[in-house]
Amino acid sequence: MNAQLTLFSTNSLPYISWRPVPCSLALSNIPAGTANVNLLLSNNGPAGGGKVIFSLTENGAYSDTLQLTAGVAPVSFFVAGKYGSPSSNDKDTVILVADAATHAVVGQLELMIRVRKDANKLSDAERDRFVQAFGILNSSGKFQPFRDMHVQTSLAEAHGNYGFLPWHRAYLLDLERQLQAIIPSVTLPYWKFDTPAPNIFTLAFMGISGNLGNVQFTDAHPFRTWKTDTDVGIIRTPKFQTATEKASEVVRNDSQTIAISNQFVQFTAMEGDPHGSAHNSFNGSISNPATAPKDPLFYLLHTNVDRLWARWQSQYKRTDLASTATYPFLGAAGTPGSIRIGHNLKDTLWPWNNVHTPPRPNFPPPGNGMPGSPEVPAPGISPRLADMIDYQGKHDARAYLGFDYDNIPYEQ
Repeated sequence: MNAQLTLFSTNSLPYISWRPVPCSLALSNIPAGTANVNLLLSNNGPAGGGKVIFSLTENGAYSDTLQLTAGVAPVSFFVAGKYGSPSSNDKDTVILVADAATHAVVGQLELMIRVRKDANKLSDAERDRFVQAFGILNSSGKFQPFRDMHVQTSLAEAHGNYGFLPWHRAYLLDLERQLQAIIPSVTLPYWKFDTPAPNIFTLAFMGISGNLGNVQFTDAHPFRTWKTDTDVGIIRTPKFQTATEKASEVVRNDSQTIAISNQFVQFTAMEGDPHGSAHNSFNGSISNPATAPKDPLFYLLHTNVDRLWARWQSQYKRTDLASTATYPFLGAAGTPGSIRIGHNLKDTLWPWNNVHTPPRPNFPPPGNGMPGSPEVPAPGISPRLADMIDYQGKHDARAYLGFDYDNIPYEQ
């Protein structure tokens, strides 16, 4: 007798996060005369690996084990990453299926609880996979569009308005999916800039700045040949002691940022501090919005900005698209109460919408729309701003964007 487990009801790659996802179990080679078999599902991965939890229903009680009765017809249930027990390596989470009566193993599934983590706490292997994937993306020329979509003439799409957070969430999602197309186990780590980060600013990771601001790396580091536009190398000089101090210009820490307000309009003050303050804690390209994306540190900084928004959403339950506390402008550009196009809930996001008529940037959009995911259908090739709000799919499972943060649980 054999048990076959299938996540997402497809032949997708086995990557999940904290959000429950559908799973099915089908038995084959059932002994003659056997109608149903009682099975036990449990965790059986290596020590330190990721762990899952199970439930018969999406919104039911979850536990470390699950008893199922299966026969010829497939049986469905839900599985989620166990909060606090993410993976560190690919396939380090194992679901074991055993006959409940005989304890004989009849099947298993190797997978990964893949979540975004604190960059300062990554293992060496996690760090190296990330810089390898990012280096390959850059050397292939496929990173240049990320720099091209965040230039002076396109800043009105991404900054200085209420779409700042949703636009950058889409931007990061695009990058993460392209990195995962190179190394599927990679996620975007975040630089928690309100605390010291001695393990980020090293020769093996984000580099150490020389006397003239030229960032230096180990001899084999993929970023040694980092290229954007026609420039080779990264220029960055910190204004603080990176090993022992927080980013020097940042005033608000995590808790103070979340406490700005429980209303989105007021919360967007975080674009100035801590976001802008973190940028201004350096000299070099990262201190200027029009050039900041040239530096790979930009993406760790903005992943933390997105994490702060996700934490705010979790604390105040701000994922309901019908609430102005979640997002203030619920219509599209041109409707009563709307603001600049691109910053209203029902507007499409540039450049993924492939529009370049004013007031959108009047140059051909870089890239080819939002890349898809083997695991989830959202947000589609041309996402709307609204598609960036309910990233965990709390209100609609089809809205799930396929990522989570190590310190933000999934809660209904």
